[in-house]
Amino acid sequence: MANMIFDFTNLTITAANFDDIGAEKDIYSTWKVLMLTGPSALNVGSPPAFATSVGGNPIGGGQEVSPYFFCRNDLGWRVRPPSGDGELTINGNFFPFDTTIPLYESNPASNDTVLIRSVVSPQSITDASAVADLALLKQFAINKLHTDPITGKIELYSNDGLTVILEGFLFEDIAGTIPYRGQGAERRDGMVAP
Repeated sequence: MANMIFDFTNLTITAANFDDIGAEKDIYSTWKVLMLTGPSALNVGSPPAFATSVGGNPIGGGQEVSPYFFCRNDLGWRVRPPSGDGELTINGNFFPFDTTIPLYESNPASNDTVLIRSVVSPQSITDASAVADLALLKQFAINKLHTDPITGKIELYSNDGLTVILEGFLFEDIAGTIPYRGQGAERRDGMVAP
């Protein structure tokens, strides 16, 4: 277990050395233990370092939500690397509560060179654009397509089979110099399982 030093007066969480830090076991769990065993920390009137965390919630199919920990940087909390030059790696879904305010800061009056890496769970990040691209690719594979010999266009329809969502010109040659004139199939209906 990496040693994390919580300063409840200055609202800093400092790594004692350049070990790999586990967001859950080294930062969040250490804070929880200090809250339970160190009542003096609560007496200084400091705001909580964490107000929200999620994880372990079942989402069906035997799967659970990956744990996420949101440090209250909006209340002044900051994470500092140890003194000296090195690389600090924080493993896990550790994020600032407010993304417009820095979560990490260097030690005051130091000229240290530190690289801070955050390694998050790849299963925990949803790329909305990739999801949309995949949905469109699926529509292209199974939805209705029309080719129009008059306009030379191919049209991809939405799931309702009525609304055109994409269109483009077709050509009979690879160079794109001979417009499509109806010399082949002009329609493909939506694909269904047999």
